[in-house]
Amino acid sequence: MSEMLRYDPEDPRWTAYLLGELEAEERTRCEALLERDAAARAEIEALRETLESVQRELRTELAEAPRLDRAPLVAALKPTAPRSGRLFFYLLAAAALVLAAGSILWDQSQSRDLAPAHEALVRREALVPAEVPMRSPAPVLAESSLAAKASASAPAPGAVGSYRVRAVAQEPDALRALGYVSQDADGILLQESAGTETYAGLPENPFVDVARERLSTFSIDVDTASYTNVRRYLEMGQDPPRDAVRLEELVNYFEYDDPAPRGDVPFHVALEMARCPWKSGHHLVRIGLQGRVIPRDQRPASNLVFLIDVSGSMQNPNKLPIVQRSLALLVEELDARDRVAIVTYAGSTGLVLPSTSCGERRAIFEAIERLGAGGSTNGAAGIQLAYETAREHWIAGGSNRVILCTDGDFNVGITDPNALVELVRTKAAGGIFLTALGFGMGNLKDATLEKLADQGNGFYGYVDDMREARKLFVNELTGTLVAIAKDVKIQVDFAPEQVRSFRLLGYENRALAHKDFADDTKDAGEIGAGHDVTALYEVELKAPAFLGVGPEALRVRLRWKEPTGDASRLIEQSLLVSDTKFSAASENLRFGASVALFGMLLRGSAHAGGGTYATVQELASDAIGTDAHGERRAFLELLKRKLR
Repeated sequence: MSEMLRYDPEDPRWTAYLLGELEAEERTRCEALLERDAAARAEIEALRETLESVQRELRTELAEAPRLDRAPLVAALKPTAPRSGRLFFYLLAAAALVLAAGSILWDQSQSRDLAPAHEALVRREALVPAEVPMRSPAPVLAESSLAAKASASAPAPGAVGSYRVRAVAQEPDALRALGYVSQDADGILLQESAGTETYAGLPENPFVDVARERLSTFSIDVDTASYTNVRRYLEMGQDPPRDAVRLEELVNYFEYDDPAPRGDVPFHVALEMARCPWKSGHHLVRIGLQGRVIPRDQRPASNLVFLIDVSGSMQNPNKLPIVQRSLALLVEELDARDRVAIVTYAGSTGLVLPSTSCGERRAIFEAIERLGAGGSTNGAAGIQLAYETAREHWIAGGSNRVILCTDGDFNVGITDPNALVELVRTKAAGGIFLTALGFGMGNLKDATLEKLADQGNGFYGYVDDMREARKLFVNELTGTLVAIAKDVKIQVDFAPEQVRSFRLLGYENRALAHKDFADDTKDAGEIGAGHDVTALYEVELKAPAFLGVGPEALRVRLRWKEPTGDASRLIEQSLLVSDTKFSAASENLRFGASVALFGMLLRGSAHAGGGTYATVQELASDAIGTDAHGERRAFLELLKRKLR
């Protein structure tokens, strides 16, 4: 039996407890002590209030800061000594440090008056003050070397000197007490540890001998979380964990220029074969689905419940503050047809905002602005209340959806991921879909969020910054809110006379038993309005290579249900053998292949053949296409980071 924990303010575990960094066992011990020690509980609560007060005061300033070159900051922020347990020192000193850093960020900026709450959330980039006066430090700070460094390091007006950066960065623990700032479209980037992030093991698909097994069956996937999570790691100068890289989510992050569907089928199916650029003698097959686009003015009304994690682990500026700004962006895109409610969970669950018409936006914005983080997490209770609220305000023929915003750390209540998944599956059967959005880092429970979204008839995204929030809630609004098909399954039947072996690139955790393809009780993925879905196979043909087209290489069968239907429909389409040169293939196949190779290299795949990151750059550069939102070009910029 472990010894009874005693309260010691010098113990670094209490700092970690306040920052939401403890493992579940240690956190439980701390909470047990606080239950029996009123004095310790009062001191910890006072410290928590101090931390939250500082965060509230500085959160807007940090988010409003113009983007800086991250390199000197990240290099300087690598800790050189273990964290001390002096809580007051770090929590209060952090305020002085960030205020000192603020003068770096705001030199030569124009002064603007603060806008109303909703404008502050949505248009932070327009709210940059010209000068931030240095506050008088608290007495405890006046005697500290930290405060002296912060005040002495101020450069001349208008200067942004490396000396100031070093002075601020020399105390990473104090900055950590506020949470490092992640890079977004409007802010700076400081480093943060990956901490206790967890990812499900993901062994990659092998080549399959067609003589032994000719079928390949899987659920489609419109999740994009893996790409933005990988992007976040690379922008910090780190390689992502191998299991954080899911090839299909990297490939499906991007838009593809396939034809629009016709008739009553909700998507168009595109098939293509060309030579493989990383393995001589092999070919690539692309299966592309293009979902029906629904114009904004024709989308159905939405009944949304925001389910927001406000636990202690969400305190960091790249978590709850980004949640608030993201939801404000979404509300800006809604209108009087739509309704929004807000449920929070953290120890106890509450209905912060009853279901409210978006004709009353101010009330919604004010509720979002009032959100604050603190406490442990009771995610299961929050999910139950969210579904009940959505059911009470059901819109017939509309989009009824719960939008979960969390780092995924459900550490109180139902902590078993399988039990949470079963709860969500049961509620989703009633027609209320789930969007699961992960935020921040250090606590991300990737596997839990992915399972919840899969069984909640929805999708899983990761919001690393405001670029991604705009993508989900502005550029792809109808796709985020409106499903056009559910339980979409693909089965590929390879002709053994033509194909020796095949390998599906990605979709490892989307595999289905072949018998489940025609079983309408088996759950599969959903497609939102306008969504693109791509699946890539690497195949080895039996016949010698030849130009032109040959006999049938494979047949694709696709099943789906209407969003409110129970019976599936089936379509089939065949693809003939082709020896098209890779350079002559469509931009869709070429760009998708470049991203897939990128993912294989990040995972250290044994199947990457002769491919390198330079190969990825060459392939992607030649397949940019129209790139309406600049995402393919942004991929090339991300790739440059990896090549440095």
